[in-house]
Amino acid sequence: MRLKKERDRASVSFPASTFRILYILFFMNTESIITVAVTGASGLLGRPLMSLLESDSRFRVRGAAWSRAGGSLDRVDITAPAAVDAWLDDVKPDVLVHLAAERRPDVYAKDPEAADRLNIDATGALAMSCAAREVNMLFLSTNYLFDGTSSPYIPDDEANPLNAYGLGKLAAEQAVSAASDKHRMLRIPLIHGPSDSLEESSVTVLCKA
Repeated sequence: MRLKKERDRASVSFPASTFRILYILFFMNTESIITVAVTGASGLLGRPLMSLLESDSRFRVRGAAWSRAGGSLDRVDITAPAAVDAWLDDVKPDVLVHLAAERRPDVYAKDPEAADRLNIDATGALAMSCAAREVNMLFLSTNYLFDGTSSPYIPDDEANPLNAYGLGKLAAEQAVSAASDKHRMLRIPLIHGPSDSLEESSVTVLCKA
């Protein structure tokens, strides 16, 4: 039976457009308009998710970004808890989709403390802010939590990260779980989709080789 479960949940590539899973996780049986807040809204996953939600009358969506904020996106420093609280109080979301993260290994190696502030500290603070407001949280995690020796994995398998990014995501998952039970976490192995630059995806970056 376990082998069947493993095959059913095996890791696959995750096109950005398939974030329609959001519907299934939170919204399938609702008739009300749902307000969604999205961090990392200008990124590889954030852009198609924003477009998807904006095209559906069941949703009201607000996105936050930093370096590429502008237009319809709010400029929010998610490493500043006061700024996050003010934004959430303004948006009043039913669910927060937390996509913002530092995933580039070279950046992690150069400044691990800054990367951890975004990936761990900011995620934990967001989770606490959501819990205080009874906001559902969808957190994008990674299969880098695992060492790759016993794949495919299922959710209950023991984590054993081999790099700083995986360690950070594991700590972030623990912070989200500790804050509230009103959350879902997606451990995504490979992300691809329309990119603004070759460096944006681990798939398209191969084109530079």
